[in-house]
Amino acid sequence: MNKRGQIVQFSPPRSGSNILHNMLRDIFPGQKITKDHSYRPHYDNASVVTTYRHPLDCMASQMQCFEREVTDKNIETTINEYKQLGMWHVPAIRDKPNVLMLKYEEFRYDYEYIYKHLEEFFNIKLSDGQRESLSLKYHIDAIKKTLPPGHFIDSYLKDGSFWHANHISKYNGKCYYYKEFFTKEQIKYLKEVYKDYINIMGYDKISS
Repeated sequence: MNKRGQIVQFSPPRSGSNILHNMLRDIFPGQKITKDHSYRPHYDNASVVTTYRHPLDCMASQMQCFEREVTDKNIETTINEYKQLGMWHVPAIRDKPNVLMLKYEEFRYDYEYIYKHLEEFFNIKLSDGQRESLSLKYHIDAIKKTLPPGHFIDSYLKDGSFWHANHISKYNGKCYYYKEFFTKEQIKYLKEVYKDYINIMGYDKISS
């Protein structure tokens, strides 16, 4: 993509969206980066960077972020939240030419995946220095040190980055940790709820 125009960072919550939002702010200083948990029709005219993650990991991370007990009632509450927060927009927009899709499981341990795709999508070149700076700044240990204290709040820090308190759980953003978080019965139910998403986005190929 050559024409940058408006830049939108759209993703469901807990899918790596804050990392991408902050990186985009650093890569394009002075340009507003719109962050949204819904894909809106007028975004078809924007450059949209989307992160996505296994939906059961998103669910587990969201419940931990808001300190919810893993009960059937709270699971239903979180499912309903994601209906309003863009989860099902992801498979719907995956083939749009103005959308860059970035898979959480590919970049969790390798930001080079992000840099290469951003370079191609925006027709830019990131220097080795930029890569190193971004990788150090957004390493999970560095993020932990900058998080605001307390429970879930939104906060812009002194360096201009944006984070939530209570952002990183004891699982440190590990991939597929839903297997340790939910019971077997809950996993079976959630995989049925998200069956179409799992199949469309290629998560049906991982082990249960």
